[in-house]
Amino acid sequence: MSGLKNSTADCSGLRRIWQRVAGFRRNEGGGMIIFGLYIFVIMLWMGGMAVDFMRFEHERAKVQYTLDRAALAAASLNQPLPCEDVARDYFEKSGIDSNQVTVTGTCTDLSSIVTVSAETTVKSFFINLMGIESMTAAGTSTAEESIKDVEISMVLDVSGSMGWDDATGTQTKLAALQTAAGEFLDELLTNDNLDRISVNVIPYNMQVNAGEDILNELNVSNEHDYSHCIDFKSEDFATVEISADVAEGASLGDLSLDGTTVMGTRDELQRSGHFDPFYTTKDLDHISSDDGATRLFNCPTSEESEITLMSQNKSELKTMINSLTAGGNTSIDLGVKWGSFFLNPNAEPLVDALADDSTNLTSGGVPVAFQDRPYEYDRENTIKIMVVMTDGVNTTQYMLDEDYDSGDSDIWLDPNSSWLSHYKWRAGPDNNYFMSYGSTSYDYFSGNRYNQGGDERLTYPELWKQVGVKYFAYYYNYVRDWDANEYYDTRDDILDYVYASEKNTRLNNACTAAKDEGVIIYSIGFEVSDASAVVMENCASTPSDFFRVEGTEISEAFGKIAQTIQRLKLTQ
Repeated sequence: MSGLKNSTADCSGLRRIWQRVAGFRRNEGGGMIIFGLYIFVIMLWMGGMAVDFMRFEHERAKVQYTLDRAALAAASLNQPLPCEDVARDYFEKSGIDSNQVTVTGTCTDLSSIVTVSAETTVKSFFINLMGIESMTAAGTSTAEESIKDVEISMVLDVSGSMGWDDATGTQTKLAALQTAAGEFLDELLTNDNLDRISVNVIPYNMQVNAGEDILNELNVSNEHDYSHCIDFKSEDFATVEISADVAEGASLGDLSLDGTTVMGTRDELQRSGHFDPFYTTKDLDHISSDDGATRLFNCPTSEESEITLMSQNKSELKTMINSLTAGGNTSIDLGVKWGSFFLNPNAEPLVDALADDSTNLTSGGVPVAFQDRPYEYDRENTIKIMVVMTDGVNTTQYMLDEDYDSGDSDIWLDPNSSWLSHYKWRAGPDNNYFMSYGSTSYDYFSGNRYNQGGDERLTYPELWKQVGVKYFAYYYNYVRDWDANEYYDTRDDILDYVYASEKNTRLNNACTAAKDEGVIIYSIGFEVSDASAVVMENCASTPSDFFRVEGTEISEAFGKIAQTIQRLKLTQ
């Protein structure tokens, strides 16, 4: 009986439990709890999936980061190891099995392109409930590094103030420039850049000495051949061109670019007069003596002052720069005009005509490797750079008036003495007279002197080669009547002037024309005034490309520019 009772009691208890459960199910509060349990399970599962995805993304990012670093390192031209070894080493050090890495590409001393692919497996903890036991993190990265072809024009100030002491008081400003320029060349011209970086050097003071070889390839007036500079017109500075017909019979005559005449169809370029606008002195080359005074010609004539074209010979470039001397006024605009022209592809026929096997910087020789330069502005893998340095501001430029740049003068030379004679008409008892003047004295006398003693009539170019403009004005008029107005009127009749404000406008136009063609301009103001700093900053491509420096800071400026060029010359 007791067992039956217990069995009856147990059944009764089960019924009560099921009744409570059924009631719980029918109760709204119970239904919500069950629903909440379902939601909790789903959220737990989804959270687990999120963890799996986060783990996967972490591994994928790690793989991609390693891929990018490995590709860049393998493509670097500065590392000597095989590209594939470098890439695999990056993965091994990152804890990723390098056997899952694929490396393809080509690496040379001048150009590398490397593609690296890799994958890694990430096991899942929660997503496997859906039958996905693992996920694969894969990626690919390609890196390219090659040395760009670089064309550089160094436009360097060698005006008179460059001979002054710099801010340190230990050296001249020219010496500081020479040191800085040498370090600049050391940084850029290395063995791995052979035939890739060409350097033009354009020294300037009041003019730019283009050199005989360059002017022989242009259509330039031929009043004389004593020096080799050009007087440009204001409108010439709005373009990077030097647009004149090529010289008759010169090697450029039949060369053209895209079927058009390379140098344009303008009148001949005006050769600068060979004259001294500064000193009241003379230097007669017919005789063995002169008055011993200094003369400063408008156009420099020394070989080291000539433009150097398309060189990569570091030693000879440094020798040339170290031989520069300071003197004369300042024409930054002319320096930039020539510097930008020799980055202009329309100068290529001229460069090609000068190309030979010579490395002589003073003969006009251009290495054969650079005979196709300057390249087109939009040529792939090419950059063009101009570095413009000055220690001052533009100053007055002197030119000969066209009435005094050619033809016969009224001056006669006695080749057997130091006497010059000037034939004048004069009202009075001695209507015709000659004024003769020698080393330290002058005299008047009558008669046909030029028909006596074999005197030679000088052309104006011959005259200016031997006497300064001020010397001529002094003895030509002033000493006759001791009238200062006669002196100044004569001097001003002979000379034409371009003043600083106009030259600043020309400089701005020349810099703008070059920048419009994509030339990168860095400018250096070496111990300059605030006004000059504004002019030079406007010339630079951006304000950050202008360097205002003092003393040895000029080396730092050239160094920063060299480092920037080193980065720019690499395609990555």
